[in-house]
Amino acid sequence: MIQKANNNVLNQLLATLSLVIDYQGSEQLFHAWRVAVVAKHICDEINPNDAHWLFYAGLLHDVGITGIENHPAQHPELKEHDLSDGLRYHPVIGSKIVNEIPGLKRIAPWIRDHHEWINGKGFPAHKKEQSIHIYSQILRMADDYDLRFRAGKGLSRSDLYEYFRSRIGREFSPQMWDAFRSLDSRDLGLFYFEVNDEGKLPHKLKEIMEDLPVVHSIKPGEAFIDAVLKIFGIVIDAKHHYTAGHSERVRDYSIVLSKRLGIKGRELKNIARAAYLHDLGKIATPLSILDKAGPLNKQEWEIMRKHAVYTMELIDSVEVLWELGTLAGYSQERYDGKGYPDGLKGDAIPIGARIIAVADAMDAIKTKRSYKDALSWKTVVSELKKSSGNRYDPSIIDQAIAYITEEKLRNRA
Repeated sequence: MIQKANNNVLNQLLATLSLVIDYQGSEQLFHAWRVAVVAKHICDEINPNDAHWLFYAGLLHDVGITGIENHPAQHPELKEHDLSDGLRYHPVIGSKIVNEIPGLKRIAPWIRDHHEWINGKGFPAHKKEQSIHIYSQILRMADDYDLRFRAGKGLSRSDLYEYFRSRIGREFSPQMWDAFRSLDSRDLGLFYFEVNDEGKLPHKLKEIMEDLPVVHSIKPGEAFIDAVLKIFGIVIDAKHHYTAGHSERVRDYSIVLSKRLGIKGRELKNIARAAYLHDLGKIATPLSILDKAGPLNKQEWEIMRKHAVYTMELIDSVEVLWELGTLAGYSQERYDGKGYPDGLKGDAIPIGARIIAVADAMDAIKTKRSYKDALSWKTVVSELKKSSGNRYDPSIIDQAIAYITEEKLRNRA
């Protein structure tokens, strides 16, 4: 029972992280889900004992796209001479990120090489033939499957079959062709429609996750959860230009403020984790709104306000994170009751959410944004004082000002 629960933690966290990676503005691409499902089925034909590892590698294969303007799935023809440095090296960056997740190091090299071709025409290292692991080739084929389907709306089963046949000896090895033919002869008809229909894809993913074997080498405990949440923060911040490192700084400030207020133990850990996720819902907000230099109009504000609800909905999709939803989502509430999403007031707002709100304000005022330059810590103190009692809890503002005065301004004029 415990092992099954651990598997649920692993599967839900990685599936939700892949969803976050695949948001492009307000559009959900479902690219990683499709790649994971296809990769798992192809590996079933080659080595069923490792198919679950290919499933996880598929979910995380594009985690290295942080900070890239356009998602790789929007580039059906990924020719190296047309690539930005971000796109060219995203497999290497992704491999390094995955290597830091406890228990998942084995899939990092497969992710690193998932854009290599056996004829040496891939990227970033121009590897050839046997130097490319067969599991990297599986990821390549699964990735290409999604790109072909995405590029050719209405692509028939026979068109897809002929496309892959034409790539053998160039992009893929003959072994990959044999696996794909075997899959085709067995159940590609039904599989094709399940995978390509975005209405059925979530059900297919859930069906696979419920049937995956328990991975004894992965212990999705506290260290694993914290490592994955840190990646959530990196991916969230990379979705627009002015927030690199924002989620981690908000986490750090939230920890400082919580400790100054005497909060410790499980409550402190939950606040720190929720801080990583406080902007999660913004992944579904158009970049034109997030990065707008001027003030938002009424319609844009209505769209922006929805991100707090999206934050809670995404967090609630992962059972182990249920305690964090209101802490992250309600960080947009105001102490005077004029915030969103529910117009909560004063102590009706969870203390963790009130702390994250102040930590968020500290970093937003201090750092450069699309609509303003970076400001001094003295200005941060001045702005926080103006918002005490209306936007923010006065007791938390007092602690924030004391911290800034003691730690940031002590040795400054």
